[in-house]
Amino acid sequence: MQLEYQLNERYQLLNPYAKKVLEQSGATGGALMVIERGKIVHEWYAGIHQANTLRKVSASSQFNVSSVRKTYLAMAIGILIEQGKLKGVKDKISQYFPEFPAGVLAGVQLRHLLTHTHGLTLKIGQLEQVCEPGTSWRYNKAGIALLTQLVEKLSGKSVAEFLTSEVFVPMGLSETGWRIKSTEDLVQPAIYASDRGDRSNLFVSTRELAFWGYLHLTKGEIGQQVLPSALFTRLTEEIVLKKLPNKYPRYSFLWWMQSDFPQNIIGEKVPAGSYQIAGVSGCTCLVIPAYDVVAVRMFNQSGNVDKYDYLADTRHYGNLVAGCAAKDGLGVSTKRDRI
Repeated sequence: MQLEYQLNERYQLLNPYAKKVLEQSGATGGALMVIERGKIVHEWYAGIHQANTLRKVSASSQFNVSSVRKTYLAMAIGILIEQGKLKGVKDKISQYFPEFPAGVLAGVQLRHLLTHTHGLTLKIGQLEQVCEPGTSWRYNKAGIALLTQLVEKLSGKSVAEFLTSEVFVPMGLSETGWRIKSTEDLVQPAIYASDRGDRSNLFVSTRELAFWGYLHLTKGEIGQQVLPSALFTRLTEEIVLKKLPNKYPRYSFLWWMQSDFPQNIIGEKVPAGSYQIAGVSGCTCLVIPAYDVVAVRMFNQSGNVDKYDYLADTRHYGNLVAGCAAKDGLGVSTKRDRI
């Protein structure tokens, strides 16, 4: 999909901050893109792919988006619901995994896996339930592993194969995929041997991650309805868990929702109804429906760096984006101009 460019100077305010974070976080390269009312209003690239190369970051550069991949897995789950292979978020997970010992998945529903409230943990490779599902929050790999296996069981394909046939090829997303071979377009090396979609080796260009957020924002309508609107309504609406204390974050399908959770990755100045996904490499995709805005930020951070606060940075950046958008007086009634 091609979007018209209509660059807006308001978003130039993001560049100095992004450059500062680039230097503080240990990253060698970064990029920004903002879509507002269906047009690309800001684009920025800086730095190089790796410390030992001279390849500059550009529009074709693909970053390892780390945990941002979870929203791609969520898309696969949503499509399986649309196809009738899953009934809904209250499906009991045990019915799909009869091979697990009795009681391990007791009370665990699909919605618990999608919100990291499953109460499961992995101990020496074995799955254990450590608390009642829906009552606590644990950000770990146990639920993601089950969701990955669920897609494979119900589709007969790997997550990567399923998304490639259902989304990537139809949408023309050639700069998105689980990479196992390093190429000149990859900002980081491809370090995993699996291209099945079960590992953290999803590489995406800045423009295609922005399109990913835009696809959610428009509920699949990009000139024509390319995927069911109901799919995106499901993916982006908060999943209600009545027993979950307010001290824990709120989610839709693996997207963080704006909430009062103290450790929320979304800044407090970002409007209600917004949602975001972020990865440890520094890549984020923030969707602000109230302003008709999608903002993507890409970095190749390699780990924790002294004096760099990942959470504070992510929140502050979201606040900056919201501030830039609000200066134009945008609101929920704004009509999009689409190409």
